[in-house]
Amino acid sequence: NTNYSRNLYELLVGGVLSLRPDKYEKINGFSNEYWNWGAEDDDLAFRMIARATCITRPRDEHALFKMSKHRPSSQNINRENVLLGSLRRHKVDGISNFEKLNLIFVKEEHKSLFTHIKVIVGRQPDDY
Repeated sequence: NTNYSRNLYELLVGGVLSLRPDKYEKINGFSNEYWNWGAEDDDLAFRMIARATCITRPRDEHALFKMSKHRPSSQNINRENVLLGSLRRHKVDGISNFEKLNLIFVKEEHKSLFTHIKVIVGRQPDDY
């Protein structure tokens, strides 16, 4: 099956993305306000724009995508409202407020291109 395609829209950063640690810190990482499915990747794109972190992509003949089969996740009903506040909170929501999540560290694995850190996040907020 050759159902591969180009990015759905220019700012799409969902799926596979590689960021150097210094760039990830510069954009304050991912928001901690998203639960379930929806808009977290768009929020990350806004953070990258706000902090002048460019997205570079290979030419289409070298890199097309196809979504992997996966179980659907429940949709975050507040995703649009959370996304609308993204640029107001991007400096204080992310790596900078990680401690509010009350994470339980499980394990850390160093790979050649990334470090896999597994944590237990706990319960999501009741309004999601």
